[in-house]
Amino acid sequence: ASIMVRVHPEEAKAHAVYGDVLFQERKYPQAQESYKKALAINDQVYQIWEQLLRIEVSRGEFQQAILDGDHAISIFPNQAALYLYTGIGYAQTQKHEKVISYLKSALDLETEDKEILVQIYSTMGDSYNSLKKFKESDQAYTKALGLDPRNSYVLNNYAYYLSLRGENLLEAERMSRRSNELDPDNASSEDTYAWILFKLKKYAEAKSWIEKALQHNSKSSVQIEHYGDILYFLGEKEKAIEQWKKAKEIGSRSETLEKKINEKMYID
Repeated sequence: ASIMVRVHPEEAKAHAVYGDVLFQERKYPQAQESYKKALAINDQVYQIWEQLLRIEVSRGEFQQAILDGDHAISIFPNQAALYLYTGIGYAQTQKHEKVISYLKSALDLETEDKEILVQIYSTMGDSYNSLKKFKESDQAYTKALGLDPRNSYVLNNYAYYLSLRGENLLEAERMSRRSNELDPDNASSEDTYAWILFKLKKYAEAKSWIEKALQHNSKSSVQIEHYGDILYFLGEKEKAIEQWKKAKEIGSRSETLEKKINEKMYID
């Protein structure tokens, strides 16, 4: 593939094939560069755009994914995946009304690819939740799980958002436990399960799970704050305040956390 690019530097297909090889080798920055070279020569090949957006989203280059996604959509307006990846870019930049608009367009176009549909519905669930449209959020998560009941990401997010609202906690506990079975040693899932147990007032179990989460990710201010909350209800007030202060030092700017530290008590 490398030789082909050197021999045919003006051929878009040469750069695209080289990009595909690099993608398979998980050399994503280099693959991204090759795809961009291919598109600079010929931007009329759909698959190159989709691969480029996949890489940009996976690398957290969300603004670039939005720019490239909108460009790709202007050329290929009937491809659901382009709306999905561009929508994910908007989701990560907190433009959730835009997300819903793009994902509805994706749904209008896609009816068969289960993997894409699950991603569409799960991203919709996240964005509707951010917009406080909880009924629509729950419906989207339910549709995602109907298509893929073993999706640990959806199980975790749906369970966590239910716990934040204090709704359907037993169902949230079941989903969170399942997400940990499917994806063990995931700090985010462990934190979710600890938080749900906390909401269910099972403080000793919650402590065990939050400590697991912190073993796998000791730098999350949210998880450290949760640890403090759990310790507070176990009667370990001084240790709780310690953890709250630590969460603030790591970077939390939560007003509620500030009140907990100042008033030396748990505040919901």
